[in-house]
Amino acid sequence: MLGGIIVKSPNKGLKSLKTGPIQANFEIRHDCDIIKCHSIVLCTISKFFRNLFDNDQNIDFYSLEINGGHESLIKVIDFLYGKKIHVNSDNIEMLYVFSLFFKIADLIKPLKNVFKDHLTLVTVFDSTKLFCRYKLDTKYHKRFICRHFIDLIKNDSFNTLPIEFLADVIGSDSLRITAEDQIVYWLLDFLLIKQSEALPLVDLLKLEYITQNTLFDLLKCPIIDPKRVLEKFEDAKQNPTKQRLMIIEEEIVQSALESSMSLTQDTQIGIIGYFIENRIPISIKVSSTHDPYFNSRNLLEIKDYHKCWYSIDSPDQFIMYDFYPYLVQPLQYQIRSYGGEKNSCHMKSWSLSGSIDQYKWTVLDSKKNNDALNSGYSLGNFEISDTRFVRFLRIEQTGKNWRGDNSMIVSYVEFFGRITKVHQ
Repeated sequence: MLGGIIVKSPNKGLKSLKTGPIQANFEIRHDCDIIKCHSIVLCTISKFFRNLFDNDQNIDFYSLEINGGHESLIKVIDFLYGKKIHVNSDNIEMLYVFSLFFKIADLIKPLKNVFKDHLTLVTVFDSTKLFCRYKLDTKYHKRFICRHFIDLIKNDSFNTLPIEFLADVIGSDSLRITAEDQIVYWLLDFLLIKQSEALPLVDLLKLEYITQNTLFDLLKCPIIDPKRVLEKFEDAKQNPTKQRLMIIEEEIVQSALESSMSLTQDTQIGIIGYFIENRIPISIKVSSTHDPYFNSRNLLEIKDYHKCWYSIDSPDQFIMYDFYPYLVQPLQYQIRSYGGEKNSCHMKSWSLSGSIDQYKWTVLDSKKNNDALNSGYSLGNFEISDTRFVRFLRIEQTGKNWRGDNSMIVSYVEFFGRITKVHQ
C-alpha cells in the first residue's frame, strides 16, 4: 500500500468537544481501557450507535468484545469527532473491522478497496476467521478464496476456516477450478479431519461434473453414505446445475485453437446464432433489468426485432456473455437498437471487452459519441482490431445514451469470427 491513504471525516466542528468543557456522557470499554465519548457525536454517522441509543436512551457504556486493535479503535472514534485517518497496511484490517461493526458508511466506502488489496495468500486465513468470529461481512474474503482456491487448499490453514464459511465457498458457482474433481479430493481429506461435521459439504458438490474414477473414490470414503451419494449423482445427471467458473489452462487453450471453426458474415450465421441453432447453452449476465418483460433472454430472440433488454437508469450498465465450454475469436460484431425514435435511449458510447477468466479484461473495441445506433432498429456493424480468443465478451455502456441518461437498451447482439471447443 506504500504510503497509504488519508480518509477525511465528514463531521466538521466537533473536534473541540473531545477536549472541551462539555462532559462526556458515554464510555466504550475495550481491552481493559475506557474511551470517554459524547453520545450525540457517536450517533452522527454511526448507524450502530443510533440503533443502540434508540433502543435504550439511558445506556451510558458499551463493552466492545472485539479483541485487539485498540489504537485503531481510538482512530475510528476520533474520526467520528472529525479527525482524519491515515490508513496503512498495518492498520487497515482493524480499521475496516471497526468501521463495519459500527456501521460507519463514510469510512467503509473508502476502506473497502484498500482492504481488498490487503488480502493475500498468507493473510486471508486469519482475516477470514476474525471476520467470521464477529459476524462481519466476508464477501471480499469469499471472493478472494474462490479466485485462488487451487492455491489455497495446499495450505493446512485452509482447513481451519469455519465450516459455515467453507460451505459458502464450496457452494459458489464462482469457485475457480479446472475440474470439479479438485473439490472432491480436497473434501475427502477434509472429511478425515472433521469427520461428520463436514458431511454437509458433500451436498454442495456438483456430482454431474466429476469423472467416474473420482465418483468411485468418493463412494469408498467410510464417512459418507454411498447409497445417498449415488442417488444424488443420478439425479444430478438428469437435472444438471450451472457449471462453476472453470479455469481454462493455457496449454488447453493453445490445443483448442488448432481446431477452430469460422463463423463470419459470409457464412450467413454468427456465433450466437450458431449456439442457438445447435442448442448450445449461452450464459448471459446483465447489470440490471428495468422490468421482467425486458429481460436478458430477449437478447437470444435474434430474429424478433421487437424484443429487447432494458436496464435501469444507472451508470456502468453492461451485457456479458459466457461461451464456456467454447472459446470465441470475435472479428466483427453487430448491435441493433430498439424501436425508439432518434435521440431516445439509444447507445452512444460503449466498449467491447474480452476475458479468459472474467478477472483480467482486454478492451477489444470502443466507440464514443457514435451515432450508428441512434434511430429505431438501427443495425450497426463494427470491426474488431484485437482478435484474441476469449471465453467472456462484455459490452459496457461508457457514457450517457442519446437521451442523456444511463439506460441501456439493446434488441440484438451478434459476433462473427471463430469458435473452438475446449476439452478439459
